[in-house]
Formats: sequence, structure tokens, C-alpha cells
Amino acid sequence: MPVDIGPRIGIDGEKEFRNELTNISQQVRTFGSEMKAVTSAFDANDQSQAKLTQQSQVLTKQIEAQERKLELLQKGLDASAQKYGESDTKTMKWAQAVNNATADLNKMRQELDRTEAAMDDLGDSMDDIGGSASGLGSLSGSGGLGGLLGSGGLGGMLSKGFAVGAVVSGVKEVAGAMIDLVDSTQEYRTIMASLEVSSQNAGYTTEQTAQTYERLQSVLGDTQTAATATANLQSIGLSQEQLMAITDASIGAWSRYGDSIPIDGLAEAINETIQAGTVTGTFADVLTWAGVNEDEFNAKLQNANSTSERANLVLQELANQGLTQAGQAWIENNQDIVQNNLATDKLNQAWARLGGAVAPLVANMRSLAADGLNLLIDTGEDVVDFFSDLPAQLKSIGTNIVQGLWSGIQGKAAWIKSKVSGFVNGIVSSVKGVLGIHSPSRVFQDEVGRYMAQGIGVGFEREMDGVASRMQRAIPIPQISAPVPAVAGGVSGSGTLAGTYVLEIPLYINGKELYRATIGDLVTALNNNARAAGR
Repeated sequence: MPVDIGPRIGIDGEKEFRNELTNISQQVRTFGSEMKAVTSAFDANDQSQAKLTQQSQVLTKQIEAQERKLELLQKGLDASAQKYGESDTKTMKWAQAVNNATADLNKMRQELDRTEAAMDDLGDSMDDIGGSASGLGSLSGSGGLGGLLGSGGLGGMLSKGFAVGAVVSGVKEVAGAMIDLVDSTQEYRTIMASLEVSSQNAGYTTEQTAQTYERLQSVLGDTQTAATATANLQSIGLSQEQLMAITDASIGAWSRYGDSIPIDGLAEAINETIQAGTVTGTFADVLTWAGVNEDEFNAKLQNANSTSERANLVLQELANQGLTQAGQAWIENNQDIVQNNLATDKLNQAWARLGGAVAPLVANMRSLAADGLNLLIDTGEDVVDFFSDLPAQLKSIGTNIVQGLWSGIQGKAAWIKSKVSGFVNGIVSSVKGVLGIHSPSRVFQDEVGRYMAQGIGVGFEREMDGVASRMQRAIPIPQISAPVPAVAGGVSGSGTLAGTYVLEIPLYINGKELYRATIGDLVTALNNNARAAGR
């Protein structure tokens, strides 16, 4: 089965080069089917040492073969670029093959890294279990753990606790397994559901679609590729007999020309050629490599009167090249690969069926979890909003308290003046009688009044700290109680916590500032009364 990505590229030993490339490509596909066989032999969630070891061995062989394939493709790319130029379509096909092979190699290496990491983690876990078992063994004597694990003492309590823990753990594992099953089979179920819709639209029965799909899947071993090729070929509108013939011809073209003619790509190109009436895609390569003139074939397509006639032209051309027989021969000669691919797909179908059955339950579980998470987020936002607004509320309350206190002081200013005025008048009368001063205004203004004002001012200043302290003790510290939005745990029937938060706001009065704000009025009152008494 020679691999022919393009026309001859003129390298030494080109026939041997192409044969080796074909063999390497077949090895890679064989190792891929071997990996599927290994995976299907174990449970989907199994991460045992045996499974990981077998997977690692197959991946190693895959990587070695893929590296050799990439080396050969790069050799072909270099030769094509030298002969035809880097921008030529023949060279670009080689470049695409190199890029695809590189991407596949990277995926294989990443998968091997993950597998080896899982093996290391499993080994560490086994070491930990061994250490724990050893520790328990050292305590199992009559004076150690063995003496405690009586059926009626601590042993009974522990056994009940372990039983409950085992039940909870089991429930978690079952739920996790169902979720994993639904997620892992969703892609397969989606692909097959899409194929079912497209096949019904094309007028094929479920049995006819299964026949075509299984034929392609037995060769490809890839669900998406087989389903895509089936849908493209069914879109042509052939009878089931013709459809199976063109399916085998597509397999034959792939087996003859290798990865440069992927089956799904060729199926799409054949469909477009028949529908549009002109040669397109990889079908043009099939004609070119068989020595068929593309322009002449296009003329035949244009002279055809219907889609059916164009389909017959394509079928006849593929048969003339022997591609239908080549596809059938490949299937007969590679029954080990065919049977393994079919068995793997059968298992995937069974898992997908089970995944579809439990999907509604998993959806309900996820919906319930989402509702709980939204409730938790909403509750948290209410709490955050409450405490975010609290500083502004406290500031407003404090402002109102201070403003009210100052308004009260201002309201008593007249009373303070009257008291000071009476006090000064009494002093002036006493001075007249005692000192015999008949015109004391100047004396009071220049001497006594000034000193009295200063003395009263000093006294006021000294005593205001004490006044402020007494005012602080007399004024009750305001308390603010506010309900807090409900949170998980400890929620009362009203949706608040069982109790309220009490916030104490300390009030500070600066006696000196109060003195500075009022002493001016007091001094003025003293001077006015002193002048009045002098007159």
C-alpha cells in the first residue's frame, strides 16, 4: 500500500521511501487500535497499575512510530520544496501532512506524561497505605490499639463511624461516576444524534445508516470521522447499493494514497463535485494521480443532465481505477483491525446508552447544586451590602447627635447671658457701696472689668474639661441594633440571625472648643454691664 501524497519528488530510493511511509502510517493506526483495545478491557474509571502500565507501553510504541513517520514526511517536504518551490500546492500538501503528524505526536507525548504521572501518584498512594498499615500493626497488641477495639467500647463506636463514612463515601463515588459517565459519553451521543438527523433528512433508514457507518468505523476506528463521511456520502442521494459501493471506493482511495486522501475529506469532495458539477478537493488529486485529465472530466460532468448522472460518472471513474475492489480487499486483509474497531464502537455505544439513561438525573443534580450556589451568593451579597452601608449610617447618626447637642447649647445662650449680667450687676453695686466709687465704669472697664473678664475666662477654660467629662457621662452612648440577613446555619423563622448586633458609638465633647465658641459672648456681656453700671 504505497503512500502517495503527491507526484514524484525525485529523491533517491523514492519507491522504498514511499513504501516505508505507508508501513509506518499503518503501524501508527495499528497501535491506535491497540490502545483502544487496552482501554476497553478496563472499566472507564479504572486507574489501576495494570491499566496504566499497558497504556504506557502502547503509547511508547506509538510515539516511536510517529517520530519515524514525521521524519519521513519532513524528508518529503524538503524534497518537494526543492523541486516545486515552497508555495506550490504539492509542497503545501506535504507541509499539511507534517503539521498534522507533529500535532499527533505532541498529543501522544502529553498523554504519556499524564499516564506516567498517574502511575507515580498511584505508587505514592500505595506507599502511604503500606506505612499506615504498618503503624496500625504496631498498635495491635493487647496493650495498644487491640485493647481499645473491643466490641462494646471504642471499637463499637469506631465501627459505626466507619460504616457511616463508608456509606457517605460510596454515595459520593456513585454520584461522581454518573457525572463522569454522562460527560465522557456526551460527545459520542451528540455525534450519533446529529448523524441520525442528517440520515433521516437524506431519506435513509436507521438500518441503512448503521450499515454505512459501521463499514467506515471498522476501518477508521474514529466516531467523528466515520459519522462525517457517512453524512457526506448520504447527501449525494444514492441508493443503498450505490452508497455502499462509493463507500468502499473511498476506503480504497485512502488505502492506496494514504493519509493525503482522508476518507472523510474525500467523501466531502465527491459530494461537492456531484452537486456542483465540477471537480473539487481531494477528488481532483484522485483523478490526477490516476492520470485522468481534470478538464475532460469536468466537461463530462457539465454535459450530465442530473445529479444522478453525475453520481454515476464518479462511481464509474472510481470503479475504473479499481478503488472499490481495493477498499474491499483492505477490509478482508485487516480483519484484526476491523473486528477490534467494531468491538470498541459497540462498547462505546453501550456506555453512551447508559450515559443517556442517567443524564436526566445528573442534570437534576447539577441544577440543584446551581440553585444552592446561587442562594449562597445572594445571601453573601446581602451581608456585604449591609456592612458596606453601615459606615454611612453611623456617620449620619453621629452628625445628628452633635448637631442636636450644639443646637441645645445655642438655645441656652440667652440664659447664660442673663445669669452673667445679674452676676456682674451685683458685683458693681457692692463695689460702689464698699469702695465709694461713684463712677466705676472706667475703673471696671480699665481695671476690674478687664481682670474679671480674664479671670472668668481662665476659670472657664480650666473648668470646661471637667464640664465636658460630666456631659459625656450624663449623655447616654447611643446603641444601634439592626437585623442581619440570613446566612446558612442558625437562621430564625424571620430570616434573621437569632439576635441582633448592638453597635456602641462613643461621643466625645471637646471642652476647650466649647469654651472658645462661647467665651466671646460672655466677655462682651461683662463689658456691657460694666459700662452700664458706671453710667
